[in-house]
Amino acid sequence: MSFSGSLSEFDISNIFLLIEQDSATGELIVVTTDNRYVISFKNGQVVNARSESESIRRFLFIYLKQVKNYSGMEIKELDTAFHNNNRLLSDELLKKGYLDQKEMAIIVQSGIIDITSIVFSVKKGNYIFDTKPNMEADQFLTLAIPANFVLLESARKSDEESTLGSIVTEDTIFDSHISISPEQVHDPVSNFALYAVAHVNGARTVSEICTSVFFSSCHVYTALNDAYKAGKIVLVNTPDSSLKPLRQKAERQNSDTSDIVVSSAITGIIALVMFIIGLVLLRGNIWKSKIENRTIAVNQIESSSVDIKLRNAQLLYQGLHNEFPMSYRQLRDAKMLTEKEINLMRNMGKEPTKK
Repeated sequence: MSFSGSLSEFDISNIFLLIEQDSATGELIVVTTDNRYVISFKNGQVVNARSESESIRRFLFIYLKQVKNYSGMEIKELDTAFHNNNRLLSDELLKKGYLDQKEMAIIVQSGIIDITSIVFSVKKGNYIFDTKPNMEADQFLTLAIPANFVLLESARKSDEESTLGSIVTEDTIFDSHISISPEQVHDPVSNFALYAVAHVNGARTVSEICTSVFFSSCHVYTALNDAYKAGKIVLVNTPDSSLKPLRQKAERQNSDTSDIVVSSAITGIIALVMFIIGLVLLRGNIWKSKIENRTIAVNQIESSSVDIKLRNAQLLYQGLHNEFPMSYRQLRDAKMLTEKEINLMRNMGKEPTKK
């Protein structure tokens, strides 16, 4: 199954659901006016995500350098030795003790969800999905995330980012009331909010902090916004409110692209694309049937995705505490779930049980 087209005709969430329904393996490439996103699927599940500015490999290497204190030379040797194979790289990192499985899982899964969630805000651009025989080399360990869970998390992140306002932007500079360095933060994977605040020094812009940490810009913006509201950091400059987080930038691009003047050379390319789209539309009845079937399934996504999130939180708690949690209080106190997530689950009649 290979297909391509324009995002103005097909919503990206429907594309994800089609890939999941067909248990497809391959790469979904989304191209906008100023970025290129590659989402890797294996049997319909998301196993990797990257853009031109962010990638899981980059997050892992930053973590090794800043938190684990490996040298730039050691990291370069790792990158060279396993340049085209994330599976072998992740196996090597665990086998040689560079980091543990919990650190790996959190960095990889958070990165995939953050980068992919930005793609869901893109409404203008082109996409192509190419099937591949396997995606073993693109996958970290055996980590894979169900497409419907990515959809749910993307919606949650969209809600979070809608509250950021105009304070936290790319060129915002904060100063900190907390005297702590990044090296002093214990378990920065689990305490990333404090780790992000530890990078605030009255001189770095938010954009510079984003390039210095092992989680995506989505995590940085949220952490700094929460710290600012709590009075832990103070504003140094007057930020440019036009410089938005990545998701909001993507949304702004959607309205700006109408001003682009197309040259005669590009016009020829567009004609070719339209011809390809025409061929794709010949299969319109098949696509329409698939989408209608998936639209019915979408109504069940939230419930099933909540089940997955609750189960994952319980399993992570069990791995850390050697006991299976049977109450929301345990999951909340261990910061596996937020109060908002717990309230949502209770409203849906979900309770932590051992299945």
